[in-house]
Order: sequence, then C-alpha cells, then structure tokens
Amino acid sequence: MAIYKSEKAVRQASSIHLCGKGCVLVPNADFSSIQVVPVRCRSWKCPKCGPPLRRQWAHRIAEAKPERFLTLTTDTKRFRAPEEAYLHLNRALPALIRELRKLKIGFEYCLLWEPTESGWPHIHIAQKGSFVPKKLLSYLWDKLGCGIIVDVTRIRHKGQTANYVTKYMTSAALHHAFLPKHHRIIQYSRRFFPRPPNCTPALAPEGSKAFFVHRHPSDVLRILHLKFDYDIEHHPSSTTWTATRLAGPLSEAQKTELTFAF
Repeated sequence: MAIYKSEKAVRQASSIHLCGKGCVLVPNADFSSIQVVPVRCRSWKCPKCGPPLRRQWAHRIAEAKPERFLTLTTDTKRFRAPEEAYLHLNRALPALIRELRKLKIGFEYCLLWEPTESGWPHIHIAQKGSFVPKKLLSYLWDKLGCGIIVDVTRIRHKGQTANYVTKYMTSAALHHAFLPKHHRIIQYSRRFFPRPPNCTPALAPEGSKAFFVHRHPSDVLRILHLKFDYDIEHHPSSTTWTATRLAGPLSEAQKTELTFAF
C-alpha cells in the first residue's frame, strides 16, 4: 500500500472525515520528527464523529454477545413533561436492576436512552444473564411508577445486535436535543463487556513534550511542510501523520517559533 508524502499527504489529510477539533503534536527531543495525531470531539451530534462512533459502539456491544433485548417505555400520563420523566426513570432504573438481582436474576446490561420525536424517554437494553419474564418486568416497572409497556426479545445472532443498536443510536442522535444536559446516552454494568487483555500503553518518545493544537490537522501539516521544511508521510491504514525534518534538528529559537506558530 502506497505511503503518501509531502503535498499529497497534506491534501489527503484535508479529504479525511475529521471534525477539525484539533490535533496533538508529539515531537521527539530535538524536533527532528513530529507525530501529528488528530483529535475527535466524539460527540453524537457531530456529523463526522457521530456515524463512526455509532458503528464502533454497535460492534463493541455485538462482540459482548448479549442474549436478549429489553425495552422499557414511559407512560406519558404519569408525568407532566419529558424532563420530569427523565428524572424519574433515571432513579427508577437502578431500583429495577436491584429488584431483579434480589430475585437471583443475573443481569448484566448495556442500555441506550432514546428520546421519541416528542421528547419522551424510552430505554433499550442489551442484556445477558438470566431470562427476565416479560410479566415480571412489566410488574416491576409499573411498581416503580414508570409504565406497564415493556418488551423482551431473544437475540439470535450478532448482526441482529448491531442492527438493533445502530437503529436506536441513530434515533437517539437525531433527537439528542431532548436529552438532559450531561446525560449519557449509553450506560453499562461493570461485567457486561469482556475485560481487555493487559497491554502496555504507548508512550511518547523520551524527552518529548506533546502539546494540543486547536486547528485542523491539514492546516498544521501544511505549516510544518511549508514554513518549517518538514517532509510529511502518511500510511493509509494509520491514524497519524509523521513529519520528519530532513534539514536536521531545529534550533531553540525555531522550536519556540514552531510552538507558537499555531
């Protein structure tokens, strides 16, 4: 696979779907080489970050192999406004899970809040563990003052999980404005996802000082290439760019100039 260099690498950075929040520059000790790492805002509302974020979550939830989907709806007649319903459901949900576990029902979950078009909350849950009878779930949800309409559906394959999660995450993103401020769309229990293998975190080169630049990576790369004579390289399968200065290390004055150039 070809490695893009210099002007082509800069143009390629412009064409990649980045939200443009900024990037992190990781230089080595003498600034002869700099790694340019794009930073995403990771907002559900962002037109560039939202779709890949939804795909990532759909894949991750499918890989956790949940066994069934649960849906909890809101009885709108019991609340004066959607905001009141969100506050009540947010308190009722942990109580529901405690009640199920008291009944010796294994309940590991990843749940998704979905506002309807009118703003009322629904909760979709990917669950693994013991089977939850629909009548019991409806009884407990009603007892907690939320409503009686619930659903329990068996999951038959991974593709069904991914499609289900993507559908409701897309809907949640479209109606994100109805969610209370700082409300997390996705919540999950500690043991729902498998533990990742132990791994050594990537470290910046010794003596380097990474810093954040609030500009699009293509602008940063263009300045490094045209103003500071860096050669830019990018492999299509990589998420970072490498800027290498063929003329040698920067002087202290040039390092200061580069640091304040953005």
